[in-house]
Amino acid sequence: DGRISSIPKYRNPFLALVIIARTEGFKRLYAGLVPNLVGSTTNWGIYFFGYNYSRSLMRAFIQGAEGGTEEKELGPVMNLCCATATGFVSAIATQPIWLAKTRMELQQGSGSNIEYRGMLHCITTVAQKEGTSSLFRGLLPSLLLVSHIALHFMAYEELKLMLQRTSRQEHLTPEQTCLAASCAKFFATVATYPTQVVRTRLQQADPRVVLSTHGVGVSEASGGAGPRLPSRCRALTRRIPQPYYENMWDVFGKVLKNEGVRGLYKGLGTNFLRVIPTTAITFVVYESVAKHLGART
Repeated sequence: DGRISSIPKYRNPFLALVIIARTEGFKRLYAGLVPNLVGSTTNWGIYFFGYNYSRSLMRAFIQGAEGGTEEKELGPVMNLCCATATGFVSAIATQPIWLAKTRMELQQGSGSNIEYRGMLHCITTVAQKEGTSSLFRGLLPSLLLVSHIALHFMAYEELKLMLQRTSRQEHLTPEQTCLAASCAKFFATVATYPTQVVRTRLQQADPRVVLSTHGVGVSEASGGAGPRLPSRCRALTRRIPQPYYENMWDVFGKVLKNEGVRGLYKGLGTNFLRVIPTTAITFVVYESVAKHLGART
C-alpha cells in the first residue's frame, strides 16, 4: 500500500514503466511472464473445456427431463451455474501459479540480486520457507473471483444471443465476437476488481520483509542484511509475529482505512489495457476454431 513497504509508489502506468526500466532494467518489465503464460493457458484450457462440457450435460439433462428432442438454449442462470462450477476447479488448480506470478512481479532487483529466479523456483522456495499452505494464500478471494469469470461468460452469452438474433446468423463475425467479449469483460472487471486487489495483497510477500540475495530477511532499525527501510516502517520490522495482512477481511479493512475506496480500484486502468485486448483475441480465435470444426459454443 506504499505506507510501510520498501516498494516504490507509482503515480501512473507510464511513470511505472519508466522507473522500472531505469532502476531495474528493461528485462524486469517482463517479470512474471512465464507464470502468466502458463497460468493463462491452463486457466483458459480448463475453463473452455469444462464450461462447454458442463453446458452440454445441462442441455442433455433438461432435454431428458422435458422429454423433447430439440436442444434447449440455456438461460443466464444455467450459464452462470456452469461457469461457476468450472471456475472453482480452475481457481484451485492454478492458484500456486498466480501466487508465483505476483511474487515475481513485485520483487525488486535485477540479475542475481533477486529472490525468485523462475516460476518453479518461486513455488519451491515459498513452500520451503513459508509452508505448502502459503502457496494457496489468497485462495478465498480467488474462489470469490470465480464470480468474475461467471459474470463474464454469462454477459458474453447474452450479448452473443442478442447479436445473433439481430444479424440473423448462427455464427458471429470476428468484429461482433470482439465487441461482445470486450463489453462482457469490462462489465465483469468493474464488478469484481476489488477482490483482485485483495488477492494480490494477500499473495505478495509481507511488505515489512525485504528480499535480499541471501533470502528473506528483516531489516532492523539500525540497519540489517537487507536494504534500509523508510523510518516510518523500521519499528515494525524488528519482529513480525504474524503477516501484515491476516485474511481477506483484514485486507479490506486496512485498504479502506488507509487508502479509501479508491484503493480497491488501484491499477484498474492498467488492468483494462491488459485484459480486454487479450480477452477479445482469445474469444475471436476460440469462436473461429469452433466454427471451422463445426462445434457448438
